[in-house]
Amino acid sequence: RLPFNPAWKQEYFGGCLVETPREIFVLATLPVAPRAVANQMTLRPAMASDQYMLHPLFVRAFADTIEFCDYTAAKIHTAAQQCLARFFQRPPSDAFHASRVAIAPSDTDNAGEPIGAALVALEEESALLDMIFVSPDWQRRGLATALATAAVNALHMLGSVRRLVS
Repeated sequence: RLPFNPAWKQEYFGGCLVETPREIFVLATLPVAPRAVANQMTLRPAMASDQYMLHPLFVRAFADTIEFCDYTAAKIHTAAQQCLARFFQRPPSDAFHASRVAIAPSDTDNAGEPIGAALVALEEESALLDMIFVSPDWQRRGLATALATAAVNALHMLGSVRRLVS
């Protein structure tokens, strides 16, 4: 009689309900067109070296989320390493160059450190927002929206450049 929540897998063992986090993927289509970026944070393209710089941010951003609620600290660090390695060790593509990293402003305690990332990959000739995450200290300020918008704008520019070059 519990309401169904798609984020949780519900099973019964020995007459008891056991709920575990379920991986959820949401696929949506978005027209790639220029959009205004409302947030004034410093957003830069992702670089190969970000694989290691983004690790602590990934851990902070996902530590208290439903996906990792039953993970130990060591298991979250391993998951961060695996997820980032899976993304950064793909063959480079135009979509990778649309990925964006947000950097903390110079007037903050963590100046110059990554505080958010939108990582875009190429999947079967389509760009895919593979991961987007923001430090808990910077959430609810429009940073994820700015990262996604900047990534879409970069994809648009890459498409325009590709059309001019072809």
